[in-house]
Amino acid sequence: MQGIYNNKILCKLLDLTGLVERCFVRKKGLIILMYHSIYSEDQTSEYMYGVSSKNFKRHMTFLKGHANFIDPMDIMGVEDFTIEKDLNILLTFDDGFMNNYSEAFPVMKELGIPGLIFLTTSDIADKEKRYLNWDQIKEMDESGSVVFGSHCAKHLNLKTLDNDNIIEELTSSKSILEDRLNKEVLFFSYPGGGYNRKIMGLVKKCGYKAAFKDRLNLGEANNEDFSIGRIGILKRDESISAFRSKICLAKTIKHINIGI
Repeated sequence: MQGIYNNKILCKLLDLTGLVERCFVRKKGLIILMYHSIYSEDQTSEYMYGVSSKNFKRHMTFLKGHANFIDPMDIMGVEDFTIEKDLNILLTFDDGFMNNYSEAFPVMKELGIPGLIFLTTSDIADKEKRYLNWDQIKEMDESGSVVFGSHCAKHLNLKTLDNDNIIEELTSSKSILEDRLNKEVLFFSYPGGGYNRKIMGLVKKCGYKAAFKDRLNLGEANNEDFSIGRIGILKRDESISAFRSKICLAKTIKHINIGI
């Protein structure tokens, strides 16, 4: 609780001093955002990865005025995807919550923002209706503004599995998505952030072209094609002042090495 309180004070100070606005004028490179659940305004949520639809729209509207949004496919097709001019944003979601369709997708359409959603295939069309169904996925895919990637078949931490089970998680989810969407699935996101060099090699072996982790590591490369760094937007970041400050202080990626 004390840490959250101190973070709020820091955010207010950054706003009041004008440092946030000056920061965005100078900031260059790519920031990849990682969201999860975007809950509706008439709901409350204590989920640490939950952001209200009202605040999500505030985030996106703010960024539209200060940065360029890139399509996830922009990073493909070149061996060294380089961004050195302006501030650029890639929007991603993990898990494929149904509210990505009901709450986030309308905002993305309204503001013209593309995105990348990582799906756990065993959760699709679940009985509790917490996750996306195939009709929603198809509509988002056909809009041309949303790309889908794999988040495994069962959302298992791959570091806890042997090689055979890792490959099964990777290949079965990829196959299901490709059969349903009738297109190649290029992107992967590590569930629970569980990855290492061996797992990175297996992801590549299974036919993916790039993979994303759930953090930006200090002192470690965040631009390798199978360990691309992202910034997680948590509940504590959802106020516009906290969000602005987090983006202002975030490390940017200048290029991604895609081994095509």
